[in-house]
This record gives sequence, C-alpha cells and structure tokens, in this order.
Amino acid sequence: MSLELLANEILLNLFEYFNGVDLFRAFYDLNSRFNRLLIVHFRIHIFDFHLTSKHDFDLICRQYLPLITDRIVTLHLSNTDETPCQIDLFLLDDCTFLRFIHLRSLSFRYVCSNELLTKIIFQCRHLLHLTCLRFIECFFERCCKTHYDTINSIWTLPKLTHCLLDFKFLHNDQTSFIPISVSKSIKHVSLPHVNWQLNQFVELFRCTPNIRHLDARMSDGAVDGKQLKSPVQSIVALNLFVSQFSKGMFNLLQNMPNLLCLIVKTSGMIINGDQWKQIIVDHLSKLKIFKICMRYQLNNGNDKEKEIDRLFDSYRTSYWLKDRQWFVRCQWTPNDTTSDIFLYSLPDLSDYFVIQPSSCTIRTKSTCPWEYDYEKDDDHASHLIHLMFTHICFSNIRHLHLTLPFTDILLSDLPRFDRLIILQVGCFPLIDTNMAGWQLQNLINRALYLYSLEILAWFPLIIQEIPLNLTSHSIRSLCFQNACCSLSKIKTYFDDQRCSALIRSPLAIQCEFLSIIVNKRKNILDLVNGLPNLRALNIQCQDDKWKNKSTLLLIDDDELVEWLRTHLSCVINRDRTFTECIHLWIR
Repeated sequence: MSLELLANEILLNLFEYFNGVDLFRAFYDLNSRFNRLLIVHFRIHIFDFHLTSKHDFDLICRQYLPLITDRIVTLHLSNTDETPCQIDLFLLDDCTFLRFIHLRSLSFRYVCSNELLTKIIFQCRHLLHLTCLRFIECFFERCCKTHYDTINSIWTLPKLTHCLLDFKFLHNDQTSFIPISVSKSIKHVSLPHVNWQLNQFVELFRCTPNIRHLDARMSDGAVDGKQLKSPVQSIVALNLFVSQFSKGMFNLLQNMPNLLCLIVKTSGMIINGDQWKQIIVDHLSKLKIFKICMRYQLNNGNDKEKEIDRLFDSYRTSYWLKDRQWFVRCQWTPNDTTSDIFLYSLPDLSDYFVIQPSSCTIRTKSTCPWEYDYEKDDDHASHLIHLMFTHICFSNIRHLHLTLPFTDILLSDLPRFDRLIILQVGCFPLIDTNMAGWQLQNLINRALYLYSLEILAWFPLIIQEIPLNLTSHSIRSLCFQNACCSLSKIKTYFDDQRCSALIRSPLAIQCEFLSIIVNKRKNILDLVNGLPNLRALNIQCQDDKWKNKSTLLLIDDDELVEWLRTHLSCVINRDRTFTECIHLWIR
C-alpha cells in the first residue's frame, strides 16, 4: 500500500512518533500535500538535535523552524563531543526560545559555561507554557552565584512540573544549593550529583510543597538540629544515593508515609535485611517497589566469608522471600585486597555491566529461588562461569565494560545484545593476539545495534596495536583517546602510519564520530579529509602549545585552534572543562 493513500488523520498520527529532524528529512518537499501537513496541520513538533549532523542542523534552523515556531513543543539541544557548540549556534541564529510560544519541554546536554547557563535561564523565564526543563551532564569548575540564581529562577517558572539539574562541580563537589522561592507546580525533582544534608532536604520540601518524585544525593555530613519533624505527605517516589553511614537517611524515610517506590544506592555502607524490614514495616507501609544497590568495604581484620553469610542470611527470612518476594544478589571477590562487597536487588535492571577476564575469581549468592548460587574458583573456572552467564539476562544492557579474554564455553553461550549501544573493551596483558581479536569480533557480531566502540588497554602478546581490522554494520563512533598499547600504560598517539592505517580500516570508513590523540596537527587534516562520513572529531594533539590547561579558555590566545580555523571550514573550539581536547563539528 502506498503511503500517499493514507488519510491525513493517519499520517498526522504517524508523525507523532518521529523526531522532527527525521520527519522533515523524510517527508518535506516530497509534494505539496506533505508540506502542508507538516507546516500547517501538524501541531506538536518535537526536535531532538542530539547526534544531528551539522548540515541537517543548519538546514532545519534556517529553513524549517521559522515556519513552525508556534507548533514546536519540545526541543533537545546538545553541546557534546558529537555536536560541539550546537546550543551556542542555535542562540546565535536568531532562534531564541522566546519565538517558540508553545514550548513545553526543553533539554540541554553539556552546558559547561556560566554565561551560557545564564542566557538560557533568562529566556526560560518568558516561556509561559514550559512544564519540563532538563540540564544533563553539565560540568562547571565551581558552584557560584550563577547556580544559586539558576535554581531560584527555575522555581519561579509558573507551570514547571519536571526539573532535572545534572550539575557536576569539579572542585567543590560538596557544595549544594537550595531554592529560596516557593514553587507549587514542581512535582518531579532530580539533582543526582549535588550533595544535600538533611537540613537542606527540609528546605527543599518547604520550597516545593507538592513534590512527588525526588532523585537526590545525601552527603555524609553530621545531622544538625534541623530535621524533618512532620511527615512529607506528597512524596511517592524516592531515588537516593548515600555515601557513608547517614542518620539523616533514616530520619528522611521515617517521614515519608506515602512512599510507593524506593530506590537506594550506597557507597561505604551496607544495611542488612533486618534493618530494612524494620524501616519498611514501621514507616513505609504503602511501599510497592523496593530496589537497593549497596557497596561496602570490609576492614582487613574482618572475616569476609562470615560477614557475608550474616548479611546474606538477613535477606533470607520469610519476610523477604515469601511476604514481599524481594530478592537480592551478593557479589564479592575472595582474594581482592580491597574486600569490596556488592549487594543489589534482583532483577538487576541496570543498563551498565562489567565483565572481568576469565582469570578473575568472583563469587555470588542469590536469594532468588529460580537462580543458581554462582561460585567461580580457579579450579572450576570454565564450568562455573559458564553456569553464571547462562542465567544472567543481558536484554537490558546498553553499556558494557569488558576485559578479555573469556573462556570458550562462555563465549559460545553469550546471547545477542539487542540493546547494547556502547562497548568499552580492553584485554589482559600478553594474551594471545588472535584470541583477543577473534573474541572481540564475535561479541560485536552479536550486538546488532552497537553504536560506540572504545578501546582501552590493549597489549596482547605479539601485535601490540589497536585492532583496526574489525567489522560492524552499526558502529559509527570510535573512541581511542584512552587506549594504551604497552605495559607502561602510556596513551597511544596516532602518527602518520597509524592515521593512514585507520583511514583505510573498515570501521573508519563509516565512522561519524572519532575521539583520538594524534602526534602532530597535520594528522588532524589527514583524518578530516580522509574519513568521508566523519561528522565530529574530539582531538588531542601532542604538539598543542596550549599552556594554560588549568585556566579558563582565552580564545584569542589559542594558537592551535586558530591554525585549524585557517585550514578547515568547520566549527572548532576547545573544551572549557577538559582543555586538552579540541572539538570539530565538520559536516
């Protein structure tokens, strides 16, 4: 059936499933009917410019957006490695947010300058229909007045209901900031990397009286006199990260009687099953969803096996296994000098997974009745690690950190990684070269939607070079900046010979984003001109003369950036946070 035979109502319903970037690329200028549907009749355009090419971004901003400014409801903009300076360029092209009068959702990724943050917040104050505002992966040197002003301005937005502030401060990460203004509209708050003490939670609840969902981090600071003295009735979902033992966390949970969902991650503390049971029974009677992920380091004098048994047994009571049917897995490395213990809920819904090489000794225990207790000792490595991976579900894994080699029996039973998009891989020193390459290629073949491949430590026995002869139909991003090919762990620089080999390799021909360290600036020109599909480049150069790497960028004094601008006609800038990196947005 021809697409053009479908009724307008059906086509408009289909359009709702498309990112606006793809929608205009696919349908605009096919004929006058589609143009009219897109420009006149379709009322809820959503534009996500993350991973958009420079060409498409320029075309859409110049030609299409001015035609539909009153029908755009969602915008996602990004200054990441793959779209450097995109937000800045958007604001330079007279596409200010004030023109989008029905904008309801705004997302920004990698905003790393106070000036840009201030400019964005100023314009948001005039968006009367804005309900969702998100800042993702935003790095700043220090918390300053700009960030206090930011959160106060956000709390004055009249219709805002969802707020995500993923701010990371490089030098004073203990700093937290709380709003002064009161918002009765905000119901969902996420501040995942800002440390809060209990008294600051008290202030947050006072300024956000209708908050229902909270994602936050509690610091290990001492609990002062200002605690929660009355229940927070509005909270129904809490996602909390706690470092070290915190009495404040218990005070917090004791005052959330309507909590339906609780997710707790800890570092440096373990709460046993009896303690959790008491909290839930006494204070969280409405709780339906309970997830934990806890990491704890035993003292050197502790008997690890006995302590693990005591911890594990506290989650094997009838309350956990029969009444609630909440199961956990305990994982540890018997011979590890750090004595780390991990305890987490099952099923493990994490989208990140780490696989260690077959030489590692890992033990796990699970309270789940239909899952084996896995133990892997050196004497039974092949059988037991095969058993372990047979019963691990990889269906949710999107990000995999892998150290080769596997045992053959494990590799033969690995499932397809249908959701895997990021793979970070290294290998143990001096393993067989052919085995390392073969196992990596075999895994790539099972990941049909793998987008990004990052090579880490790679020094097998004979050929200690980054593997460039791999093949994949899906990989478009290659990351080599953290690669090292020697036991000295010195990062690998790409000289003329290596750049030439890379340009001829199967993966590089289809590569759209490349992260790499080169020997000299001419290698940058070779890569830009030699890789036909390269959209963006994150480069470090050995002959970079930039001296003030710890100070804020002074663009007029950046010799290498200016040299590149004279030789290349693309967007070029130096990273404000990681100043050794230069970004190129090419096409």
